[in-house]
Amino acid sequence: MSSPETPIRIGIVGTGFIARAHAEAYRRVRDLGTGRPVELASVASRRLDNARSFADRHGIRDAMDDWRGLVGADVDLVDVCTPNDSHVEIAGAAIDAGHDVVCEKPLGRDATEARGLADRVEASTRRLFCVFNYRFVPAVALIAELVRSGEFGDLHGFRFDYSQDWGLGEGTGWKFDGVAAGSGSVGDLGSHAFDLLRALVGPIDWISARTTTVAPGRSVDDAFVSLVTTVGGVSGTVSSSRVVPGAKNRLALEITGTRGAVSWNLERLNEITVVRETPGGFERTTRLVTRSADPSIDRWWPEGHVLGWEAAMFGNLAAVIETLSGRADWWALPPADHRDGLAAALAVDATLASAADATAGAATVAPVGGES
Repeated sequence: MSSPETPIRIGIVGTGFIARAHAEAYRRVRDLGTGRPVELASVASRRLDNARSFADRHGIRDAMDDWRGLVGADVDLVDVCTPNDSHVEIAGAAIDAGHDVVCEKPLGRDATEARGLADRVEASTRRLFCVFNYRFVPAVALIAELVRSGEFGDLHGFRFDYSQDWGLGEGTGWKFDGVAAGSGSVGDLGSHAFDLLRALVGPIDWISARTTTVAPGRSVDDAFVSLVTTVGGVSGTVSSSRVVPGAKNRLALEITGTRGAVSWNLERLNEITVVRETPGGFERTTRLVTRSADPSIDRWWPEGHVLGWEAAMFGNLAAVIETLSGRADWWALPPADHRDGLAAALAVDATLASAADATAGAATVAPVGGES
């Protein structure tokens, strides 16, 4: 058994933007959390020059051009930061080899792939964490605490939307390839919205959806809109788009109840707007989530100092390391695991199935299996 201070040795597969974010986060986990120290031991990329450059930049010991060598190496945690079509193969091999795994969302290109990977995790003694980093924005954590406390009364509605604009124009790369990605906006952005809905409001029961593809000849969806009902009977909308002009990274949510409401936007990630019932009626206030008593703020800077996008990733991976170290109870929301990754995949599949039926002329509603 490892001692409390034995470093967790990490191997990263991939060298792109998200791998860079993960590497930077691991360098900060000791500042944010109370878990064991970590060591960035290995990195693998299809191009050895990319792996070596990444290793030099992030202080990683070994660089290789085949992920199989990394999975067979002396590491404790394999971090999968590759295109969607390789997640199941790499993460599954790592689980089978006895490693814990961090896997970027989605677990698989569809729910069938995700369920197969989740089943392998369940049959093992290892842990798999699916990265849904927006759970770890302090403002989102505060919303979770307010909802749980009953601050807004009985919940009866919600709106979740994740919009960007980088899909406008020609749009090249694997995220526009249906074989490599599995889906477009639904799986890429909508999965984040579905995960936050589940974390803040509750498990999903029904989805009725429509998808849109704006660019001619594109094989994946550019946008979707859906009506969603949770297992608890709360109904609202979930949508996403990669073709909204001017929307750079706008993940926005609103949750409404009988005694108030709360809203938040990732492009102003330090703020929440709260509506509370008062003797004189409902009052709206907007405030910064930078107080020392706010969730996880004391792990960052002195009170009043704002955070950026990286805070979500840093918090997510700090929570993973703390969970593996047996001490992550202080986070408002837990790091997503294989069950959460499967639930998001089920929601994505239900969305696409409903939209396909609608395209054929039927107004159907797709149940989301596996939730309770």
